[in-house]
Amino acid sequence: MAVVDALRGVSGLGLPVADPQQRQLRALVLGGNAIGDAEQIGQTVDRRQLCTGIDQHAQLGDCAFYAHCQFSPFYCRCGQSSKRPCAAILAPTPTSEETPMAKQALIVVDIQNDYFPQGKWPLVGADAAADNAVKLLQAFREAGHPVVHIRHEFTSSDAPFFTPGSDGAKLHPKVLNRSDEPVVLKHFVNSFRETELQSILDQQGIESLVVVGSMSHMCIDGITRAAADLGYNVTVIHDACASRDLEFNGQVVPAAQVHAAFMSALGFAYASVVSTAEFLAAQPSA
Repeated sequence: MAVVDALRGVSGLGLPVADPQQRQLRALVLGGNAIGDAEQIGQTVDRRQLCTGIDQHAQLGDCAFYAHCQFSPFYCRCGQSSKRPCAAILAPTPTSEETPMAKQALIVVDIQNDYFPQGKWPLVGADAAADNAVKLLQAFREAGHPVVHIRHEFTSSDAPFFTPGSDGAKLHPKVLNRSDEPVVLKHFVNSFRETELQSILDQQGIESLVVVGSMSHMCIDGITRAAADLGYNVTVIHDACASRDLEFNGQVVPAAQVHAAFMSALGFAYASVVSTAEFLAAQPSA
């Protein structure tokens, strides 16, 4: 089976990919032409059943390509009996530049006091990221679109930060919610786990999420992957997220590298990853 030539959408993502096969793979999984019969494209499919993705195994060069089975947003039907009809394929998902703010919600994740310089678990660039989150908050509020805040608390008072009922676990003053903006309390990395987040979104008919907050390598990564698995279109605003230095095998990994690694991974197959300025410039004028 021939590979669809969808390389045109890769260059605008801002992520360097030198290997031709990897470039083809990214084009396929990030919204290039759908693979399948022409009459299947554009048919209505419930987003809980099938996201935009790859319907059949593609060929990259002379080597059979089965890697898409590993990408959870793309529901492979490799083991499906040939006697059963294939599920319909959706047309390519619009990028953030093509999608107006309608049916979008801004998700503000864990911008809480302990992540700031005087807190128990300060992040690198927390203030700058929060300032960009404020710009997005203002844009969504002015447009009358939903905003949902996520707030984390650990269940134990022995936790290193975000202890129950502490000042450090409160939302930072820069991003305090308005009375009409729900605050979802979570106890896990995944904001959907054992919370009402999905119910809040579905009640309002939300199909696309714009994600900001912290930490890039934990709860931003967690909500983005979970949301994509649930069928939401996800945009991550990379300069409205913050991380911190990590350690692996005795080596310190600087926060900038941690952040870049996770943003590039999410941008590969789970989300559109753009800056605050790029996202706001793509929105329709009031």
